[in-house]
Amino acid sequence: MKKELMDNAHAAAIVFTQEHGWMDKDVFVKWLQHLVKDVKPSEQEKILLMLDDHMSHKNLEAQEFAKANGIILFCFPPHCTHRVQPLDVALFGSLTTYHNQELLKWLKSHPGRTITHYRVAELFKNAYQNAATISNAEKGFLSTGIYPFNPDIFPDWMFAPAEIPSVSSYYIPITNLSPIPKASTGERQKSARTRGKAGVLNSTPEIAALKEKVLQKDEAQRRKSVRKIKKRLEVIKEDRENRDKEEEEEEELMIETDEEDDAASIFCNDLFSRSTKNDWWLRCQACQKWAHCECTGLPRYAKTFVCDLCV
Repeated sequence: MKKELMDNAHAAAIVFTQEHGWMDKDVFVKWLQHLVKDVKPSEQEKILLMLDDHMSHKNLEAQEFAKANGIILFCFPPHCTHRVQPLDVALFGSLTTYHNQELLKWLKSHPGRTITHYRVAELFKNAYQNAATISNAEKGFLSTGIYPFNPDIFPDWMFAPAEIPSVSSYYIPITNLSPIPKASTGERQKSARTRGKAGVLNSTPEIAALKEKVLQKDEAQRRKSVRKIKKRLEVIKEDRENRDKEEEEEEELMIETDEEDDAASIFCNDLFSRSTKNDWWLRCQACQKWAHCECTGLPRYAKTFVCDLCV
């Protein structure tokens, strides 16, 4: 986070950074803390906070914090926020218009320059102050039937199924336009998508159910970690056994080599075991027998040696 990103921002604005650039559960909890500090709800004077079905709104920490501070979290039914969410209905449209106007105004006032991320807060502030008016807020709650409460705000035709167009006399099978897909040999069973639950999110039963779900998830994660550790230990054990086996083979080879190296020189019949550290030996590349370097008449570091018996 850089302080320059908030130059000329709204005086009451706060900022949070997030690695991926979108809302997550940690940022949402911080936002709730800011809301409590500004709105000051309590158990005696609760507030209703209406949200969409985003996963960041349904984490245990946020729900427990909201319940402890007099916030009722209410989730909209899926696929209808364009009708029932006040921000979508009454604010975002005008906010987009005012924001585009601010962008064009700045570009005209600064020819040849581009808008960088250091201008975002300032330009958004001007647009937000024009769009976030009391009248727009009232219109948002009124048009959605939230306040004043109006359960009949939406006509019946909005709940009707989609109309089926009239069938033309010229019939074209749909399979000609879009052939039926063929299942591959490795077809996998598609898992059913979990549908979000609308209504109050942080009631006592909902929090209890979420706690149980979190415990199950933690237990599953713990078991997964245990399996990984066991697998890792098995790999380490296997590597250790292989290493021990290799060491045993090396020891056997050394024993065999020692037994073999304790042979007599093919020239003087002197044994290798009685050699001193100054004695050098060469091995015949043909018969694989050893001989004193002095007996061969070759230098100590000779790369090739074939005894007189094999020539």
